[in-house]
Amino acid sequence: MGVAMTARYAIPLDRFLTVVFAAQSMQTLGLGFACIIALPCLTFVRDRHPWNLVCTAIWSIAWGLFLAAAQVPGGVVRSNVLFVIFGSLTVGVAGLLVCSTCFTTHDRYTGDRLLWSFGASGLVGWVLVLVAPIVLYSQVPALCEHPGHFIAALVVASCIFGWVVYDAGKLCQQMSPDDYMKVRAPWRRDDHLMTI
Repeated sequence: MGVAMTARYAIPLDRFLTVVFAAQSMQTLGLGFACIIALPCLTFVRDRHPWNLVCTAIWSIAWGLFLAAAQVPGGVVRSNVLFVIFGSLTVGVAGLLVCSTCFTTHDRYTGDRLLWSFGASGLVGWVLVLVAPIVLYSQVPALCEHPGHFIAALVVASCIFGWVVYDAGKLCQQMSPDDYMKVRAPWRRDDHLMTI
């Protein structure tokens, strides 16, 4: 997200974007298509350190350039809705992870300290998904050209975030992290053997 915001709004890089990725150009669509195709391909290097970090960094920079190039004036996406969606999702998922791994509560019956549930963490994350873009929009009105686009972007971001919380919560109910690694480790070996 930082790459996209820097590439879109930093003055020298903004000129570079408008020259290389003209409004509604095939280069922009080609970069977006390449990023979408490359995303599943990242699974082939997920167990090969440091190549997994290098490939993920390259993909993240390319995706950030696509987000910035798609939103140049007259571009494929109007009114910066991708920044609203991906920015609010980033803030929400970060809030979800922090709340579900760092904050504890006391069980009133046993006195044990327990981590926050995904429901409670997800609620805090969802509030962040809604509040962070609204605060940013109140400070930078040029974030979206039309309030309807902004509201639609928040609805889409809320739906995606809700799916992430629901899926992660169901996974945590079915198995502990240790059980997950015991089950997933043989699958990774089988995936690795199939790719060779």
